[in-house]
Amino acid sequence: MDALASLRQEAAQAGALCSFCYLGYQYDLYSPAFDITPLLTSFPCTEQSVLVDATGEEVFAIIPTDENASVTVQRLEMNDNGELVPKETLYEGGGTPFLLRCNVSDIFPNTLVTVTGTDGNTLSVSPFISLRDGSAVMEGAYDFTEYPEGFVREE
Repeated sequence: MDALASLRQEAAQAGALCSFCYLGYQYDLYSPAFDITPLLTSFPCTEQSVLVDATGEEVFAIIPTDENASVTVQRLEMNDNGELVPKETLYEGGGTPFLLRCNVSDIFPNTLVTVTGTDGNTLSVSPFISLRDGSAVMEGAYDFTEYPEGFVREE
């Protein structure tokens, strides 16, 4: 079994519709030449991976558990009532792994990822980095981020 199939199996056993991994911080926020090539070796992926660039400094790998899932990534904006609301659709695809560059601010996320499996189950979630302990957060998804030895996630 290859790494991608193994990861999808682990996520399915955990009951997650997708997996994610925090790949790091992109310092050159407005660089139009953001190269994903070095990141492709950081996780089990394929050459078919795309970069969904929502503008931001955090880079995540997102892998739908169901290779036949449908995925939508929407930009979030804060309205006058302080609520995050979906705006434009940045990406629509299937179960192919993809990279997401997002989160200009550490105060609130700027994307909403929706994964719908072929069984009709749906997960809508915004990836971000916890200000509490620095862990990657994507509630309901399987986290395969490699944390430093001795890391403890705060609850």
